Amino acid sequence: MQDLIKKAKWLRQEVFELVVAKKKGHIPSCFSIVEILIALYYGGIKRPQDKVIISKGHAAMALYPILCDLGLVDKSELCKFTEKDGLFRMYADPSIPGIECVTGSLGHGVGLAAGYALAAKMDGRDERTYVILGDGECDEGSIYEAMNLAHRYRLLDQVRIIIDNNGLSILGEIESSFPPNCDGHNFEEILAHDWAGIMVAKTIKGKGISFMENKPEWHNRMMSDTEIEIARRELGITT
Repeated sequence: MQDLIKKAKWLRQEVFELVVAKKKGHIPSCFSIVEILIALYYGGIKRPQDKVIISKGHAAMALYPILCDLGLVDKSELCKFTEKDGLFRMYADPSIPGIECVTGSLGHGVGLAAGYALAAKMDGRDERTYVILGDGECDEGSIYEAMNLAHRYRLLDQVRIIIDNNGLSILGEIESSFPPNCDGHNFEEILAHDWAGIMVAKTIKGKGISFMENKPEWHNRMMSDTEIEIARRELGITT
C-alpha cells in the first residue's frame, strides 16, 4: 500500500511539472483520478490485455508518465509534451502506445468500450475495458444509450465503469445522481471494490494542491510563479 501511495505522489509531481513547463493542461481534473489510475496500472487490477479509456479526455494526460514508466513510450517524449514533433498531445490520441482512442469530446467513452467489448465477445477474447467518466460528463445522453447497448448484449462484465465524482465541472458545482460507493483517494477502498459493478469514486478536484482543491475556477487556469512554488512545496517537489 505504501508503494502505491508513493506512486500516486510521483504521478502528481510528474503531471504538475508537465503543465508548468508548457503552460498547458488540466491539473485539477488529472489529480482527482490519480489514485484510480495507480490502482489500475500498479495495483494488479488491469491485466495486460485490458483497455483503459479516460472518457473525460482533458485528464487523459495523467496517463503519459505511466506509459513512459511502463516502457510503452520513451521518457524523452515527456519533454516534448504538446510540441509539434512530440508524441504526447494535449488530448490523448491512439497514435500513442497504450492509448485506445481520442476522448477530447465528452460522452463517447462508454460507447467505445461497448464496441470493444462486443468485438472481444464475438472473437472469444477475455478482455475488459475500464472507462473513467467525469460526473459532469454523465449528463451526456450518449452515455445512457451506450449503457443500454451494453446491457442488451450482456457486456457489462467486460465494460467496467468508474465515475470520477468530484462534484465540479468547468461551469461550477454539479449535483450528481450517483451516490458514491468508494473513496477515490483511498487505495484500500479502491482495491477492495467490486470491480464488476459501477464504481462511483468520491474524489477531490485538484487533490494535493490546497488552493486548487474544490475550486472550479482552476479547471484550466495557469498559475503565477508564487503559486507554482507553493504547489511544489505541497507536492513535495524539490528543484
